[in-house]
Amino acid sequence: LPDLLCVNELAPAALSLRPDLQARLDSLISCGADVALISGSGPTTVGLFHDIEIARAAADDIPGATLAKSVGPDAGEVT
Repeated sequence: LPDLLCVNELAPAALSLRPDLQARLDSLISCGADVALISGSGPTTVGLFHDIEIARAAADDIPGATLAKSVGPDAGEVT
């Protein structure tokens, strides 16, 4: 269901210009992201994780990755 709710209609165009972005998306999924998508028209990729520990491990494993705080009233702090 998350794949149906998180859609970027610019992703096919971004991937046609930057096919290397697919490897980044695949890396996010292999590291445990529930959803991986291209932000806007690229080249930034985003992984959404339901488990903060898996997200931390992914941020450590993926070169250049940044862990960002969740949003919403029950998000809590990322430390």
